Amino acid sequence: MGSSAKTAHETVDYLLNLGEIVVVFKTRSYRLFKATKLIEILPRTVQKSNIRPS
Repeated sequence: MGSSAKTAHETVDYLLNLGEIVVVFKTRSYRLFKATKLIEILPRTVQKSNIRPS
């Protein structure tokens, strides 16, 4: 998770400099959780997500 999170942050910084509106959403969990539950709590303003329901 650590190295992929750093890559995600660098990518977001790059896209922000281009004027894009993007965020990194990091979860810290010691237990597995259902992706569908995470999708349910996302704000309605979220237009795209890379969360894949399991």
